[in-house]
Amino acid sequence: MQATKTASALIVLFIITAKLAASDYAVNANAREASMLCTLVSWAGQRSKWNPDSEQETDDVDDILNLNMSLADDEWRKLFITDDTEPQPVKYNTNKHKQITDSADTWAEWARQATETGTPKKQDEIKKKLKLEHITNEQLQVAKNEIIRLAAELQVIKDSTKGGTSTSETVDETKVQKEINSVVYGEEKEPEDTALRTTNFGTAKSTRDAMCDGSSSDPKVKTVLGILACICLADNTNNGQKQGKVCAGNTGITDQTWNPTNTQTPPQGALAALLKICPRQGEQKLTADKLPTAVDAISSLLTYDNAAGYIGIHQGAGCTAAQNAGMCVKYTDLANAQKDPKEAIGWLKKPSTLATNMAAAEAAAVRKSEATRQLNIKAKMLHSLVNSATVGQQPGVSGAAQTQTEQAEKAAKKQKECTAHKDNKKACTEAKCSWKGGESEKGECKVGESKVKEEVKIENSDKEGASNTTGSNSFVINKVPLLLAFLILE
Repeated sequence: MQATKTASALIVLFIITAKLAASDYAVNANAREASMLCTLVSWAGQRSKWNPDSEQETDDVDDILNLNMSLADDEWRKLFITDDTEPQPVKYNTNKHKQITDSADTWAEWARQATETGTPKKQDEIKKKLKLEHITNEQLQVAKNEIIRLAAELQVIKDSTKGGTSTSETVDETKVQKEINSVVYGEEKEPEDTALRTTNFGTAKSTRDAMCDGSSSDPKVKTVLGILACICLADNTNNGQKQGKVCAGNTGITDQTWNPTNTQTPPQGALAALLKICPRQGEQKLTADKLPTAVDAISSLLTYDNAAGYIGIHQGAGCTAAQNAGMCVKYTDLANAQKDPKEAIGWLKKPSTLATNMAAAEAAAVRKSEATRQLNIKAKMLHSLVNSATVGQQPGVSGAAQTQTEQAEKAAKKQKECTAHKDNKKACTEAKCSWKGGESEKGECKVGESKVKEEVKIENSDKEGASNTTGSNSFVINKVPLLLAFLILE
């Protein structure tokens, strides 16, 4: 009989204990939600680093465009600059200049080039920057057509990177940081831990359940930090069922100072304690694809019934954090999952929009990076083009001086041949030398200066015919594709 009473008592005790245990919130019940929301917190402040630009344009590109302008006729360059001692760019005037170009941007670029090459000193500086100071102006004129062609290609590629930039492509790292801060804190700059309270909730209400309502018609909780408060913080009334442990394990968040009835929003100390569960140290490398991943993960954690959609544990009796109720945020306009939360929830929509803009900017950066790579490759061709076009000239020697040198070398060589025919009129004349002995068989055999000049002229003409068939050096025309292929492979 006694044994039966003891067994009955144990059964009753077990049932009571089970009921008490069932009334507690499970440790880490909202840990997944908190973890995903903390991902956004970790990106806030100035921790997010996002810079899609990679390839940088070499200075040689603008220098080559300037070099090309320096080789133009003075009359052309003077259209774009003033007559001052230090020339200034002439501003575009449609009435005066539309016959030259109908593009103010093109005019501005030409004016820049003309200004930066407006004096002989500036032109010499351009040559020095391009490591062409050993090339004479005469040699550059020989290579002028090749430089014009290269500059034209560079300008076309450069122009392709301008224009067509939508607003979505103008986002930068600072704008990204501001947008994320507005999602997390409701303001563009991450506040100090001593100033967290003001922007996370809307119109004050006297109950926790009312404050943790994010419905789009009149959202009371508007930020990630506000959501975290609703799903993670115990309050001064509801704290006996492990409410402080639903996000942070057995250690939990011990702060219980939130009094929804009196202060409505969580106090400063409670929010500061809450943020300690989120990593906020170190830089975070951000890309456009990371934001949709986070948004999708958060959206997937919502639950629904015929009254609302919920973030956080919901046990059927509102988001009061009371026993057997819920630690959550409710969205009445998401009842029965009738809307896409990524569109209906304001703070969740912002990262999606930001991701779209970032993706557009990243795509634009890829296009610009590839164009810049082409610019830099082509810029490397300058020296090969100049050297190839001037291959027939000695460095530092003009065409006339080079011809005189060739004539002198030819005459010296011919004189040796003619001297061997001294006292032999027949041999001398057959060798096309000049006989200095009259009708006598005794005399001097000399070089004929006019004949040497004619031979040099004929030889130079033959060289030009073999190497210059279209007004441009055929070596350049034939070798440029191979050179470009080599540079690309390099």
